[in-house]
Amino acid sequence: MVGWSSNGRGTHLLLAMATCLDCDDGGALDLLQRRGRTLSEPTIPDLPADGGWNFDAYLTNTPRGIWTSFLAVVVEAIALSYITSAPVTADFPEKANATLNWTEGSWDRAFAFDMDPIIGGPIARVFVQNKSQRVVIAFKGGCGDPTLEQCKVDLCYADVHARSWGNVTDIAREIRAAQCSIYSSLLDFTTQADRFVRRVQKAFCGYHILLTGHSLGGMLAMAVAAQQPGILKAFTIGAEPFDYVLTHEMNFTEEQMSAVAKSNDIVLVCDPFDCGLQVAFSPTAYAGVKTCAYLDAPIPEECASFVRPFAATGWQQAAFSLESEYYQHGFNSSRFNETIACDTRAHEWLRYLDPVLKVSYPTCFVSDRDMQGMKVPES
Repeated sequence: MVGWSSNGRGTHLLLAMATCLDCDDGGALDLLQRRGRTLSEPTIPDLPADGGWNFDAYLTNTPRGIWTSFLAVVVEAIALSYITSAPVTADFPEKANATLNWTEGSWDRAFAFDMDPIIGGPIARVFVQNKSQRVVIAFKGGCGDPTLEQCKVDLCYADVHARSWGNVTDIAREIRAAQCSIYSSLLDFTTQADRFVRRVQKAFCGYHILLTGHSLGGMLAMAVAAQQPGILKAFTIGAEPFDYVLTHEMNFTEEQMSAVAKSNDIVLVCDPFDCGLQVAFSPTAYAGVKTCAYLDAPIPEECASFVRPFAATGWQQAAFSLESEYYQHGFNSSRFNETIACDTRAHEWLRYLDPVLKVSYPTCFVSDRDMQGMKVPES
């Protein structure tokens, strides 16, 4: 059965049996602070004022320590997109005005650009560091409370537009269509997000802007950045696939898709089960994106019976067999249900905080062909 769900993968096709903590209850920032800020020493050095966002330097940790400094900014920005926006702020009002405080450098939250739609649409936070002329825009992931209209709109957007599970999503779209018809005027998430980013660009002319987010928020960050290759950069954690949005909602041509890939300005870091199962069901899920998986991340209990994605050739065929089983047996397919449960658990934001992002460095793929061709990526 498919229904409104309170779990994190609720931003697209989900079975009611799965559970997740994607819509943070306010514990993310507490977790980071309680564990010595998790990723490094209690005080993390500021990023050097190098005139922008240098993904190559961050991913190779050159100079030493820059990866931790960069990840600290991204992680806290995403965490704040969750805990400073409704419905979480109702329970944690003291955190409503929080801003970045991990690094030595001065980051200010641009409160005038808090994006908080009343009924539905993208939610975002903007952080500015004037000394290096850098801006971080963090888009919030999908809301997970099935009783709230905002969450229902999130689900409708992802199911009707994003098609995150490839062909399998078509069934969910058919089921969701009637429920989502009343929200049709609100489902232009990427258009809203793009207009918002352009407004920030105009206000901070000449600043180096980084888009980020987790889950649905990460997908929006990538989709918006793709519209301005060579100008905008996106670094996302556990983002939803964005290929269908680009080709069908935004009508990208092959030339535009090629420009995205050549820009090398969009990076996704992920748990291998999270992005791996997405790729298995939709081989072009992250086309044009530099994908970096934490291959040594602990395996979630729900994924124990699955071959670890990207670990060896042949893992993808097993996942494709699940798609066939799904079509033969529908939502009663126990193995497919197990797949959803695995991916849901691997996708959780709090799980990324602990333990996934604590596992050294991710392994990056040379190109999305490595993922589609079922090859083991470069070390």
